[in-house]
Amino acid sequence: MKLVKQVSVFLKNQPGELARLFKEIDDGGIDVSAFEIAEAGDFGVIRLITPEPERLKQKLGASDYTVSEVRVISINSGDVSRASAILGRSDINIEYAYSACHIDGENRVIMKVDDPEAGLNAIKK
Repeated sequence: MKLVKQVSVFLKNQPGELARLFKEIDDGGIDVSAFEIAEAGDFGVIRLITPEPERLKQKLGASDYTVSEVRVISINSGDVSRASAILGRSDINIEYAYSACHIDGENRVIMKVDDPEAGLNAIKK
């Protein structure tokens, strides 16, 4: 388990926007290891995990996308129960989570917690 950077992109919630976003990503030759879509009315947030978060941010920012970056915890999918229990006992809130296939050769779960460093340290103990 480790901390990784997640890039979030804000999109209009309308047909063709996801295709346009991924065309930009593909045209930049950037691999996406995982993504998740959160709908919020007229807009959506696409959360992306990539081995090249800085390059992704630059590419999408240059194409007039609104992007942000946060650190999230990447854990083995088999550790969700244990990690969730530890985070709860440590009073660290899991804000959201999603699954990802084959990051570093393993099935992973991405967890956004309110304190990434403390969360990772608690799980690693």
